[in-house]
Amino acid sequence: MAQKRGQRKIHAGLRWVVLAAVGCCTGLVAVGVDTGVSLAFGARDQLVHGVAGGVRGPRRGPPSAGVASCLALASVAGVLVCFVEPQAAGSGIPEVKCHLNGIEIPHLLALRTLLVKAPGVMFSVAAGLPCGKEGPMIHSGACIASVLSRACAERLLQPYRPDIEARDLVAAGASCGVAAAFGAPLGGVLFAMEEGASFFDPDTMLRCFVCCAAATLTTHFFISGVNGWEAWGRMGADGGAPASFGRFDQSGYRIWELAVFALLGAAGGLLGAAFNSASSAIRRWRLRNVPPRGLPRLLEVLAITFVVSSVAFVVPAATSEGSAASRLYRAPGTDSLRSLSGEGEFDKGGLLVFGVLYYAMACWTYGAGVPSGLFVPSLLAGAAFGRLAGEALSGPFGLQSDVEGTSDAGVYALVGATALLAGNARITISLAAILIEASGSTLWAVPIFVTTMCAKWAGDVFNEGSITYRSTRTAGLCWKAAQTRTPSLCTRGTS
Repeated sequence: MAQKRGQRKIHAGLRWVVLAAVGCCTGLVAVGVDTGVSLAFGARDQLVHGVAGGVRGPRRGPPSAGVASCLALASVAGVLVCFVEPQAAGSGIPEVKCHLNGIEIPHLLALRTLLVKAPGVMFSVAAGLPCGKEGPMIHSGACIASVLSRACAERLLQPYRPDIEARDLVAAGASCGVAAAFGAPLGGVLFAMEEGASFFDPDTMLRCFVCCAAATLTTHFFISGVNGWEAWGRMGADGGAPASFGRFDQSGYRIWELAVFALLGAAGGLLGAAFNSASSAIRRWRLRNVPPRGLPRLLEVLAITFVVSSVAFVVPAATSEGSAASRLYRAPGTDSLRSLSGEGEFDKGGLLVFGVLYYAMACWTYGAGVPSGLFVPSLLAGAAFGRLAGEALSGPFGLQSDVEGTSDAGVYALVGATALLAGNARITISLAAILIEASGSTLWAVPIFVTTMCAKWAGDVFNEGSITYRSTRTAGLCWKAAQTRTPSLCTRGTS
């Protein structure tokens, strides 16, 4: 009996080691993806500049060179998904939710899926597609947890209930994907509670927190050192996470601005509902006309990339080349978020054009045959609309022109980003926690709460959130696949 107790204590201690390992591995994957995206963007710019013959200035090269480089990068991501592992398409969040709630999806958490997902999202983001790496990081964290749980099943999980232990570990892996992407450990735990498993007890919450803490620590340590923001080992650096809005602890707001934030939230809910309706219509068209793998799906990826990259290189040259708004088209999404929330000046017309185009292209891209997340596209489009509202309010005839101490236009980018993502995904508590941690200040907690709830209430009038709807649809297709023994149905539901 004493020997069995000793073995149980050893196994319990090993469980915490595995949890920390999952967090560290997920953090390393996040650092690798972020570094790879930065290097790919740099190489793409150098290639375009080289084709231009070394000409300096805003017009760095012909649009054809930029479009060709984007097509080359997107083709790598498309080939990996369309010919190697279709389960790596999209963000993977609805599928992970289905797994955590008892719906088994073939190859969803396999090692091959992880090996396709992480490099694939790196190439799809580097190709300039309106997608983010944050959603795929959640899927990657779940894959890492599943692989480690299978590797440790005989020695670690055998004395307990393997299925339950493995599912709890997958929930922890999904939560640390959020923590690694945003540098938000509490937001990661709350995301797993709000959008993950149906049953969430204090033990599972503590395991998720250990995973998230390890992932955040790993990400901050390596991102700060690799990017040269701080010396190696110096923690707490500004922007020490792949996705960060910068710092807002120097700004303030007046009580009457909460009404403006509520209006922005309602507008974000309406835009999110429209996005979900349009995206669902495109998804239904794909289910009817595009097979889950093969050349037709790859051709769709290349067609989308051609249009998106043409817009990115042609529209700025035709409108306002060299302006702050034109740089948003060809910069990584996280860099554009920091720019919109910064202190620069943006042309109102350029912001409006960028916001509308990016919103439409993100709706078309999501669900294509590449790894792609919806967090950053929603945040970036919402930040553009929010910054536009802030610029209008701070103009010479605006509401803020004669009011001392009101918030600046960059803060409205944060509020707009919150509004559109909440209106799209209908995430509330975890989204608020993630954005508070990403902004580095609790001063904006109440505005974020108000914006989030108004966006959810406005969007719920018209349809369900994108994550909830796609999870239900994916679960239904997987159940039908199990009954009819046609696994391709489940794969087609991943869009």
